[in-house]
Amino acid sequence: MLHDNLLQYRKMLRLSQEETAEKIGVSRQAYAKWEAGDTVPELKYCLALAALFGITLDDLVAERNLRLEGPPGKSVLGIVSVDENGIITLPEKALVRFGIRPGDRFLLLGDDRQGMALVPYDMYEQFARTILQAAEGED
Repeated sequence: MLHDNLLQYRKMLRLSQEETAEKIGVSRQAYAKWEAGDTVPELKYCLALAALFGITLDDLVAERNLRLEGPPGKSVLGIVSVDENGIITLPEKALVRFGIRPGDRFLLLGDDRQGMALVPYDMYEQFARTILQAAEGED
């Protein structure tokens, strides 16, 4: 749970235990004990860790079966659910990271084997215009 999340989020940010401990104002040994599950940090340190990792306190302490490690620029941003009307609510972390605002439009792409992807509609629209202009030039 908490100790697993500490390890995963720290690795995702490519921080050492020493760097992480320094950023929140504790010793490396204290942080190492938290990550090993030997002890649990005080609430003020949990809040500092959540802020450092850019997550909520719930994300920090929740039991998850997600692997958060990935190549640079790729990460797990949270879990989404679909309501009875087919509406998907994106996690706040994703909204902030990608600057998504109410009214923004996306193109939903699908691949039967790899899943779905959201592409900003403006990117798609610009790409389509480029193709159409290139086709006009061929005439």
